[in-house]
Amino acid sequence: GYLGPDQIQDLLSELKNSKKPRTVNELRKILNAIFNLAINNDRMSTNPVKKVPPFSIDETPIYIPPEKDLLKVFKVATPRQRAQLLFIKNTMCRVSASRNVTQSDVNLKEEWVELKTRKTRGGGEKRWKVPINSELRPVLARLIKNSSGEYLFPNADGSRQTKYPRWLKDLCQRAKVKPFTFHAIRHYSATRAHNKRANIGGIQAMLGHENIKTTSIYLQSLDETTRSVAETLKTSKKAVDNGQDFGQDFSLKTPKTRVKRRQITRRETVEN
Repeated sequence: GYLGPDQIQDLLSELKNSKKPRTVNELRKILNAIFNLAINNDRMSTNPVKKVPPFSIDETPIYIPPEKDLLKVFKVATPRQRAQLLFIKNTMCRVSASRNVTQSDVNLKEEWVELKTRKTRGGGEKRWKVPINSELRPVLARLIKNSSGEYLFPNADGSRQTKYPRWLKDLCQRAKVKPFTFHAIRHYSATRAHNKRANIGGIQAMLGHENIKTTSIYLQSLDETTRSVAETLKTSKKAVDNGQDFGQDFSLKTPKTRVKRRQITRRETVEN
C-alpha cells in the first residue's frame, strides 16, 4: 500500500533505534530517489519523503584517551585482551577488522598484515596491507606460536569473534579511567601519528580510507598553522607584565596590603 510521510517517519524512527543517524539519513536519500523515479515514470504524483526531515547527527568529537589512561587499561587487561588492544593501536584498524585476522593474513618475514572489512559502498569486502611495527611484531609472533586455530583473536572455542567485545568498558572501570571505546583507540593512533609529523597520506592508507576528508576527521590535533595564529594573540609583557599585575591586584585583601602596594607603586614611579 501507499506509505505517507507519517508512516515513513515512523519507519525511519524505528531504524534509528538500531542504526546510526547517518545510516538512516542515507536510507532516506535512497527512498527519496526511488519516489522521484516513480514520479518521473508517472507512477506517483507526490514524493512523501520530501516532508520527512533528516535526522540530526551528533557532531561531538569522539573522546580520545590520553596515553597514560591507555597504559593503565593495558596493565589490567588479560594477555589476550592486551594483544588485541595493541593490534588495534598499532594498525589503526577497527575492532571488526581485528576479529577477522587469521594467521594467513600475517607475514612476519615481510612485516605486514592484511586487513579486511565489509564496510564498502557496494557491500563487498575490502582488503589492504598495513606494516607491522617493532612493538606489534613480537605480539603477533607469540599469538601465532600459541594459537591452535585459524583466527588470532578467537572466541573461547577457537571460532571467529562474531559479537562485539564488551570487556573494554570493564577494563576502564578497573583501571579507574574515563571510559573510551575501541574506535577511540583508532582515533588515538591516527592523531598521535599526525602530531609526530607522519604523512597524512600514510595515515589514510593505514586507516583504509578512500577519501582523505574522512581521515582529517580523525585528526583531532592542533597543527602548527593554527598554533602560530594563537601565538599572535598574546599581549606583550611590557603592556601587562604577563598578567602578573592583574593577579596581584585581585589577590590584595587587607587595607594594610593595599597601602604597601601603593607605596611600592609610588616608589617605582619616582625612580622611573
